[in-house]
Amino acid sequence: MLIELQTQARSVVRRFGLVPCLDRLRSMWRSGYEDSFSSALFAEIRSTDCVWDIGANVGYYTQKIAPLVSRLVAFEPVAQTFSQLSRLSLPNATLLNLALADVNGILPITVAHDASSMAVLKGHIAEVKVARGDDLNLPQPNVVKIDVEGFEGEVISGMRSRLRSAECRAVFCEMHFEILEKRGLKHAPAQIVRDLRSLDFGKIHWLDASHISAHKS
Repeated sequence: MLIELQTQARSVVRRFGLVPCLDRLRSMWRSGYEDSFSSALFAEIRSTDCVWDIGANVGYYTQKIAPLVSRLVAFEPVAQTFSQLSRLSLPNATLLNLALADVNGILPITVAHDASSMAVLKGHIAEVKVARGDDLNLPQPNVVKIDVEGFEGEVISGMRSRLRSAECRAVFCEMHFEILEKRGLKHAPAQIVRDLRSLDFGKIHWLDASHISAHKS
């Protein structure tokens, strides 16, 4: 499959440190990082949708998406970051100090120096509450955005029923190749693509060097 070959190629490109070169070339015809991702995400959203923003951080996408949809659920596990997210005034949004995963409970994380991101690596300086998306009493998402610093596979594994639902049309996901490799999961990006295919997302595309979109056939 073409998407699988593209995924493997991106892993190799990142392993050899060639991504900065590709980013510079890409910037020659794109105005900024994540332009293609943002454009594709916002083009998919409908006014009647429920969107799950998984890995909301301080709310860059949360506050942009909320006015466009009926309901939004934002997940951010890091307490310091969530305190900033929770200051947003978004009447139709549910903001949860929670990480999605493939288990329920408490997990250790490593928090970046700016306290605005997380990565599951060796050691930790914080513990966060985690839950399976399938186990939460929340509205079914129509569109899912995932940016979880190397936890992509676990998030998808924990919400397979939600994603398999015919109501869920699209998933937009950032792949954190470097973090996945540090976790010993260098083949995770290809596995994520296979998992999405198994959940009936027949149209999967790389939007740039790090982001994919997946749509139901």
